[in-house]
Amino acid sequence: MGAWEFVDLPKGANVVGSHFVFHYKLNAAGKIASHKVRLVAQGFSQQEGVDYNETFSPMAKLSAICIIATLVAHNDWELEQTDIDGAYLNAPLMETIYMRQPKGYKVPGKEHTVCQLVHALYGLKQAGREWYLLIYNVMWELGFTRCQTEHAVFYHYVDEDALIVAVDVDDLTMAGNTQCAIATFKLQLSCRFKIKDLGDLCWLLGIEVKRDCAAHMVSFSQHAYVHKILTKFSLDDSKPLSSPLDPHHSLTLSQCPATPRQYDNMCTVPYHEAIGSLMYAALGTRFPFDSNPIQNKSPAR
Repeated sequence: MGAWEFVDLPKGANVVGSHFVFHYKLNAAGKIASHKVRLVAQGFSQQEGVDYNETFSPMAKLSAICIIATLVAHNDWELEQTDIDGAYLNAPLMETIYMRQPKGYKVPGKEHTVCQLVHALYGLKQAGREWYLLIYNVMWELGFTRCQTEHAVFYHYVDEDALIVAVDVDDLTMAGNTQCAIATFKLQLSCRFKIKDLGDLCWLLGIEVKRDCAAHMVSFSQHAYVHKILTKFSLDDSKPLSSPLDPHHSLTLSQCPATPRQYDNMCTVPYHEAIGSLMYAALGTRFPFDSNPIQNKSPAR
C-alpha cells in the first residue's frame, strides 16, 4: 500500500520500532470470525514535538449511536454498516518519521536502510488524527455536514433523501431514509477506499444489534461481552443476584490492608480491571431511554 520508502537514516534522527500483532475478531455470537495480523509501529518510542504534535481524534460516542438507532426505529429507516480496510494506511503523514524495517522482512540491497513512513501506521501517536482529517475531508467533498456537538457524526440531505453517518475509526454506521441513499454513499466511498460492505448493522463495539421493524424496535445486547468478562474473572459459576451488594453494608477504613503482606495480596486482585469492564457493560446498553423504541436486553447488573 506504499506505506513507506527505503532511505538512509539521517544522523541524529529518531527511529521508531515496529512489531507484529496477532489477534482474532469475534462475531455477535462470541465466536471467532477471522484471524488477523497487523504491523504496528511502537509509538511509545516517538518524541513529542519531533515525531508528532497533535494526537486528538474524535470518534462517535455510543450515545450518538443510540440517538441514530432511535431515529431509525421511529422513522422506519435503513440501518447498515461498512468497514474500511486498513483505514490508517490511507492517511498521509504530515511529519517525517523513520521506522526500523519489520523483523523478518528484508529487501535485498536495503538491509542497512530504514523505512520513512509515507502513510499513517497503526500504533503511531498521530495515526488516529491523520485518519480522521482524511475521512472528514472526504465527507466534506461528498457534501456532508459535520454535527456541531458530535464531530464524528455527519449528515446529508438531498431532495427527499436523508443520510446520517457515524464514524468509529474504520467502522461507519449509516442510517438513511432510503436504500438508494445508502447504496449511493457506499459507491462514492468505494471510489476512494477499499471497503467491506457488512450489510445491516448487527455487531458494533462488542454490542449485538437486533431490529424488529414491525415493532419499531432496535435491541442492543452485550451478552457475549458479559460472558467474556465473567470467564476472564472466573465468575462463570456465580449465582445471579438482583442486587449485587447489600445497600446497608458499611465500608470502613478497618477493612483496608494494614500489613505489607495484605498490600501484596491486594495487588493481585484485578479490582480496577473488573470495575472498568463492568462500567462498559453498564453504560454500554443500559440507556436512560424508555423501552420503546430502544429496548435494553443487556444481562449486565
